[in-house]
Amino acid sequence: MNETTRRVYLADPLWQRIQAHDFDEPGAEMPFSVKLSLEQNWSNFFTVRAIEEYRRFIYLCCINTNGASPSKVVDEVWHMHLTYTIDYWQRFCKITLERDVHHYPSAGGDTQKAKFDKLYDDTLELYEAVFGEQPPGDIWPAKSESPLPADLDYENIMAKEGKYTKYLLLLVPILAIGLLFNQVNPYRLTGPHFLFFYLLLAATTLLITYITTREKNVNLKEILAKLTPFTNRFELAYLAGGKDRFVLMCVCDLIQRGCLTHTENGNYILSESYKSAKDNPAVKYILPLERNEVYRLTQIERFLIIPCKRVADKYEPIKNAFETKKELYMLPIFTVLLGLARIFQGGYNDRPVGLLVVEMLFSGLLVALLIGDNNFFNSIRRVLKREEVSGSTVIDDSSLNIVFAGAYGLTGIIPFIL
Repeated sequence: MNETTRRVYLADPLWQRIQAHDFDEPGAEMPFSVKLSLEQNWSNFFTVRAIEEYRRFIYLCCINTNGASPSKVVDEVWHMHLTYTIDYWQRFCKITLERDVHHYPSAGGDTQKAKFDKLYDDTLELYEAVFGEQPPGDIWPAKSESPLPADLDYENIMAKEGKYTKYLLLLVPILAIGLLFNQVNPYRLTGPHFLFFYLLLAATTLLITYITTREKNVNLKEILAKLTPFTNRFELAYLAGGKDRFVLMCVCDLIQRGCLTHTENGNYILSESYKSAKDNPAVKYILPLERNEVYRLTQIERFLIIPCKRVADKYEPIKNAFETKKELYMLPIFTVLLGLARIFQGGYNDRPVGLLVVEMLFSGLLVALLIGDNNFFNSIRRVLKREEVSGSTVIDDSSLNIVFAGAYGLTGIIPFIL
């Protein structure tokens, strides 16, 4: 914190009165802080921090001509305080602040949203200018942590049906047994003939599943084409590999910028140069750490839980839309059920079914591997590689290495991270 700035606001009588105001009425059965903690399901520690940020917000409202805009957390504290009408209007406003501070909710609409977004951005800048430090990100999230682009209709894009002509391939096993064995009902085939039929059916299922995964990836490519211009290298790292790759990108970025220095015993020292990495999601969360102290990597990573969750929450709708496409699983399930029915038929007629079980297990394993390999993160990584992250803000080679190869992409660059 800038000590000059700190002395200025700490010496302000207004701030001293705000700090001295006790929100918890002495002797109350349900003090303000306890009620707030219970209603918001916050920990006691977080509640204390939220009230302190509320004090700072009110101070900004009083010293700034245009007022200030609260974060969601601060607004919850404010709403609770407004319900304590005597304390808020008579003690807090009249005596402590010596002015009324009104709560003006948005009237809705794009114009109002733009106005409040601008005021919120200005509030974050004013906060740093007045208090000499960045606002804590878990209470004051930056507007850069924005929702998905408004024109990104990912649900309809992922819901696009593929060409149903691919299911005509299911006629191949039926036509084959009809031509070869003069029988189109697979349950009337002999054991060896059914094994041949099931082998064809399993191969057809695998082919159709592959075609379906390709269709899903085409839809995903369309989403990413609209998405990547709005992403940064940290978000792309998450999209390409999940939480671990996001954390890796944040930590390596801090190391490369000199914010973290690696020691001989494998620990890290946090330097004052962290301010040079303001775009790193970790920066505003590691502020509680003491400068020039030694920390283990796991301690640093702990502060990335909140920013990682924010990124995960942002892209969770797309991830869910991609992974819940039922079309991918319907045919494999049907194929398995058809094989199980034949096994029960063979068991009832006291026929050997061992080879059919082997066929089912082997074909099922191949389909499972194909589906598993086309999970959300793997699929995005492949699309990004093919498209060379066109239009994104990822520009340096080391960032690309992390996006595509994770820790293995750092070999020879930051080897001690492995």
